[in-house]
Amino acid sequence: MMTKLMRLGVLVLSIIVLAGCSSDDGDSSGPSLSDAPIVGTWNLKYHKAFGITINNTTCHQQSYIVWNADFSGDRKTYANNGQGGPCFLTGEGTGTWQVIPESESVSGENYEFTDEGGVHIEEKIVFIDADNMYIDYNTIEFHYERAN
Repeated sequence: MMTKLMRLGVLVLSIIVLAGCSSDDGDSSGPSLSDAPIVGTWNLKYHKAFGITINNTTCHQQSYIVWNADFSGDRKTYANNGQGGPCFLTGEGTGTWQVIPESESVSGENYEFTDEGGVHIEEKIVFIDADNMYIDYNTIEFHYERAN
């Protein structure tokens, strides 16, 4: 009798758990996220290395990231030689982004950007407020301000 009750309990629990699951969990092909805090154009203000603010020149501030509500995005990064030399493009990419579920994430609010070449970049985003955030790479932080 106890065995039958246990089996019935396990069956009911399994049905509840399975009914709560959805096949579209984490699917970035669903509806857009126009109200997600990350969506928008973000301009680099400055970055910090080991807590010290560096590279807050107008050259570096040309760098930006665009996270679109349809999960597409692009980014460009600019730098100079640190001595006021010419500004040049150091990196750019176009691709897609997705939220990494907390259970799969290393820590915090993580996002993954996948460029056109299939390279995956996981980024921990910390939102200071609705218009300011930074990407935390442990010893380096890139601070951005919302452009739109």
